[in-house]
Amino acid sequence: MRLFTLLSVAGIACATTAHAADQMANAAPVAAAETSPFDLAFGVAFVSNYISQGATLTENKPAVQAYIEASYDMFYAGTWVSNIRAEDVKDAEIDLYAGIRPSFGALSLDFGYVHYYYPKDPNNYGELYAKGSYALTEQFSAGAAYYHDVFVDTDWLDLTASVSGLPWETSLSGKVGTDFGSQGFDTDKVAWDLGLSRTFAEVVTVDVRYHDSNYDPGRVVAKLSFDTSWSALQGGQ
Repeated sequence: MRLFTLLSVAGIACATTAHAADQMANAAPVAAAETSPFDLAFGVAFVSNYISQGATLTENKPAVQAYIEASYDMFYAGTWVSNIRAEDVKDAEIDLYAGIRPSFGALSLDFGYVHYYYPKDPNNYGELYAKGSYALTEQFSAGAAYYHDVFVDTDWLDLTASVSGLPWETSLSGKVGTDFGSQGFDTDKVAWDLGLSRTFAEVVTVDVRYHDSNYDPGRVVAKLSFDTSWSALQGGQ
């Protein structure tokens, strides 16, 4: 999931971006089909609107997003890209990230750093993040994610929950987050989302989600994603 202010020399207005880590979580790599500690995951997604913390980063227009991630045991590094748009100025977001994902039974952790690059913006943006998720049952899990922008000194905390095994093989997930007033709004910004998703053949996922915040209008976003990994492809041979 982060808060960041885009100050483009090309004239892009200030905009609140999405957590790249959150986007990566939504495009989670397919589980490895082999026992090798090395794997390569990749995927592409088509979204009707790129929403971050309740705000649109594409002026309510669609986006195409893709990622590739290499991992060795608990260590990983990758890149995630998306088109963005503000005040009719088109740009791209390119995220470079790395970290570790240790697990202890039902507890899964994720610590890392993500650097954000925008071709039309010469400024630096990057976040340290720490995430944790605990599987209380086979169907229900809850967690939290904290992000700190090391360049603009903003913070964001998400609380998350998901339930799987619902009728028609769907899953329900959502989150609520706040900036603790670090973005400089009159009051703390609070954003949340809730949606249903279903995965077909372990590769294709359809997600329909409602996003809202106390500073942005509510929006429904549809997402179609395709995710796989080298180990999954090898196992399918």
